[in-house]
Amino acid sequence: MGGLMRLAGAVLVLVFALFWFLGSAARGAEDGPKTLNALDAEIARMIAASPVPGAVVAIVENGEVRLAKGYGLADVDAGTPMTADTILRAGSLSKNLTSLGVLRLVGEQALALDAPLSEVAPEIVIDNPWTENYPILLSHLLEHTAGIEGSTYYEYAFSRPGVAPKTYAQMMAGKLDVAWPPGFYYSYANPGHTLAAVAMENACNCSYDDFMENEIFAPLGMTSSTFLLDRADQGRIGKSYRSDGVTESSFWLMAIRPSGSLLTTANDLGKLMRFYATRGQSAPGLVAPALLKRMETPSTSAAARQGVVDGGYGLGNFGFFAGDGHIFRGHSGATDGYKTWTGYDPVTGRGFAFIINGEDEGARAALRNLIGGYLTRDYPPADLRPSISVKDGSAYDGWYAPITHNMKLRRWLWTMNTAVHLSVQGDIVAVAPLSPTNSSYALEFMGDGLLRRPGRAIATAAFVTGPAGETVFINGGAYERVSAIRVLGTFTIFVAGLLTAAIVSMHLLLWAPMAAFGRLPQGAGRQVRAALFAAGAALLGVFALFATQSLLAPFDQLVRVGTVSFVSISMCALSVIGPAAVAFAAWRLFSVSFEHRIFRYYAAVATVVLCLAWGLLAVNGWVPLITWLP
Repeated sequence: MGGLMRLAGAVLVLVFALFWFLGSAARGAEDGPKTLNALDAEIARMIAASPVPGAVVAIVENGEVRLAKGYGLADVDAGTPMTADTILRAGSLSKNLTSLGVLRLVGEQALALDAPLSEVAPEIVIDNPWTENYPILLSHLLEHTAGIEGSTYYEYAFSRPGVAPKTYAQMMAGKLDVAWPPGFYYSYANPGHTLAAVAMENACNCSYDDFMENEIFAPLGMTSSTFLLDRADQGRIGKSYRSDGVTESSFWLMAIRPSGSLLTTANDLGKLMRFYATRGQSAPGLVAPALLKRMETPSTSAAARQGVVDGGYGLGNFGFFAGDGHIFRGHSGATDGYKTWTGYDPVTGRGFAFIINGEDEGARAALRNLIGGYLTRDYPPADLRPSISVKDGSAYDGWYAPITHNMKLRRWLWTMNTAVHLSVQGDIVAVAPLSPTNSSYALEFMGDGLLRRPGRAIATAAFVTGPAGETVFINGGAYERVSAIRVLGTFTIFVAGLLTAAIVSMHLLLWAPMAAFGRLPQGAGRQVRAALFAAGAALLGVFALFATQSLLAPFDQLVRVGTVSFVSISMCALSVIGPAAVAFAAWRLFSVSFEHRIFRYYAAVATVVLCLAWGLLAVNGWVPLITWLP
């Protein structure tokens, strides 16, 4: 019994460790050095002390590029130093450049942000049940409010050089679904900007890549930047590495190129940040200042209409806190061994950009905080208006679960990890997460359904009205009010299922020697034992494979999940064997006699719990678990 208790404790630790991984928050901003030379030295020290091989950094002050430099190594084995001209992959910063390209065409009146996608790119086939009242607009794609889900594992594993946006649209025709009415909720979706690129090609009657290089990169002076690998100077491309800083990461030749394949340098990033920090003055005529302001202004979500704007996602552009509660705007990126962050403040003409060639998230957060602290070193304290008290906040009390996670197969895990209980207490909303690994916190009322984290000058959350008139809690993602039974029941079934699976699997260590010496009873009892073992082991196996190969694996290893491989076939097979085995156990459990009554009770409880656990996986698309299809 002691061994079983220790095993149960170990399983709980693993579950909580997973929740901690899923819900880990970004580190807060810290004060930075006071001079540029001090910042330069601190960046060099930080990179040398981190598991990241190298970084490129650009700093803009007073509307001028003050620093563009490489730190550390671009190639560990060869000892090649990183320089300001080293070419690295910028990941999702690509979305910012694609949005800038759209705005260039909007300024030329070749496109309109409020144009329905069906008009500007009729070749794109998307199943939108709400199309009559809520069509997908071009701006929805750029603000991640189209209601389409994020990339599938198939798309992550798809690797082919130079895929054109229209080819991608043809490849995904009929496979992109709209999960909620467009124009209501933000949910990060990689396909969006690639679909917008199809509209760009139709508007300019040219290829996406030619347009970006001629109409965006050339006016900005970004002479080393491209979205196509074969157009980059191969001798200057820096390698990328996994979190250990030693193992080289493979290069993802993604189908969603306008959303993530930008190749660029520190020198080019400095020019881009100078353009934004001066509100377009460094490249007059490229995009009008009014359109750049629109780029920074979220407009198409219910939260934006409610007033959550400064910190929201605009057109490939979002706000984040830099320094002591001050808002910078920009974009980040994370792809196969590269991590990016950019930000700027057009009021002061300051900005920054950096790319690291390693997967260590702690290094990226530390570098962002260091630079943010430096650039806001002389900013005045944030001006906080007083919070207000809500006389009757009971209408907001209750459990809320996320409804906009952008991957179907992961959504139920995120529901357990991020579901929260809200309780209004005067001028605050107490937020208590379901997951024991997430910390409770409070939000202050600001009026009109807006809320903020204490110490923040702007709204960071809101209560909004959904498409059916329901109350939706917006806090990054959208949360719907749900019953306590649904939230707590899902969590209980999941944890109980893993514990029961561990227990019945552990019994194999006892049953195997008993069977070898002829001491294990014959007949139905043996069959039920074997079936329960198969059901429990399959449950542990499918969850362990999914967690280690898709949630915790290096980015470039998702190919094993998104293609027909030993890993993906194993997950699929286990997801079929488990339910079949528990169904067999249930059938035999009540049709035969057992040698001991206590075993019947034990087997009955184990069967019921495993049935519920496999039922939970089934309703969330894990039976069968097929990950290699779009």
